[in-house]
Amino acid sequence: MIAYNQAQEAVQSVAQHVAHAADQLQLHGFDRYYNAMVGAYVSGIYKRLPYSTFAHLTNRAQTPLTSVEQAVMYTTLYGKSHFDRFNSVIAQIMGKNKRTEAVTRTIEPPRDCRRLNFLREYDNENTKLYP
Repeated sequence: MIAYNQAQEAVQSVAQHVAHAADQLQLHGFDRYYNAMVGAYVSGIYKRLPYSTFAHLTNRAQTPLTSVEQAVMYTTLYGKSHFDRFNSVIAQIMGKNKRTEAVTRTIEPPRDCRRLNFLREYDNENTKLYP
């Protein structure tokens, strides 16, 4: 019974951290959301879900995530770099390097590393995505 109660408290704690992170995103933006998710991770998820287990369960984050703990861990490990990378791409596309003609290729939001690699390689005469 004690183990069950501890497990319930851990689930509630993660839920509270995630709810707080969602509030931070809505009120203050991504940086505060990310910091709150890191807080959720260091509150104990790293003890219950070691990286080796996460990597095995998710095929190194290439298969769908199946728990809140996996989502928190994914966000903590990869969220900031994804946000920064896409923010840079958007700034370059919408900033001083505006395109003069339409792009004829449709690019879906990247869902995995293969698409990120595609974006790294994608370049046209008016926009250089990665220096």
